[in-house]
Amino acid sequence: MRWALLVVCCCAAQVGRAATFNGVEFPFGERSFADEVLRYDPLYSGGPAPAPAQLVPERALGPPDDPLNVGTSYIALGNGGIIELAFTDNVLTNSGDIESDLYVGEVIGTPEHVFVAIRPTASTLALLDPARDVNGDGYFEIGDVVGSSRFGSEGFVALLNIDGFFPGFAEGQLRFDAIQLMDDPNRGSTSGVTVGMDLESVGTISIPSGIPGDTNGDLVVDTDDLNDVRNNFGGRGPVGDAFPFDGRVNIDDLNAVLNNFGTGDLTTVPEPSSMSWFGILLFAFHCFSRGTRQDHQ
Repeated sequence: MRWALLVVCCCAAQVGRAATFNGVEFPFGERSFADEVLRYDPLYSGGPAPAPAQLVPERALGPPDDPLNVGTSYIALGNGGIIELAFTDNVLTNSGDIESDLYVGEVIGTPEHVFVAIRPTASTLALLDPARDVNGDGYFEIGDVVGSSRFGSEGFVALLNIDGFFPGFAEGQLRFDAIQLMDDPNRGSTSGVTVGMDLESVGTISIPSGIPGDTNGDLVVDTDDLNDVRNNFGGRGPVGDAFPFDGRVNIDDLNAVLNNFGTGDLTTVPEPSSMSWFGILLFAFHCFSRGTRQDHQ
């Protein structure tokens, strides 16, 4: 009965742990990658556009696909085309050092140059020079980049260090929730069925941290964080490690979520229903009992 109620109130799919794709380790596994298409315009700079079979922007979501399925695993941007992708269950953040924070993957073929810009969250926007948003569209320009071959990868990989473009900030101080990619119309191919950059995936590498109770770096403490703790209780982070960010998922992380539930960077936070709160309390009791048993083993 206890678990049945808990599943109704707090159900969620198992979250991914650290995983390696194309020779790059992603601490949040499959959840590290872009989740939603905000915009796709292959004729943004006048075109030409790729063939209709390549006009499927959702292919750029999620982790890199099996290289054997490369023909249907990517989106061609078009000559000067543009795409904007959002991170809905994670954020792009800075590592505070020289390590890479952002991954952009392109399939096998010829690497294409692409202009990269990233959209800051409200709290980060207040920290940055607005002049970095050159055209006032909400995305801060990083520059023209191109992927390269990497050991263990299929295709081409571009790794970017956020701190190199926005220096002087502490680890995790900067948060970005979307990325904009525009094919450079003055470089690379200008015709063909897959004209423009052949984008396969975009992912975040650095581990967001800082808000007690926030396990997934989306700047709000909610049932998603509670589910992270539940699904990984007794294991090791980063997924489920809510505070003190010690790499372990235990009663401390549960308390961090419960004590900070409803706080964060979002303008509105859904109010948990009475039934949800009942499920949360049942879950807390279960985890406390489990932790107590483990302490006595």
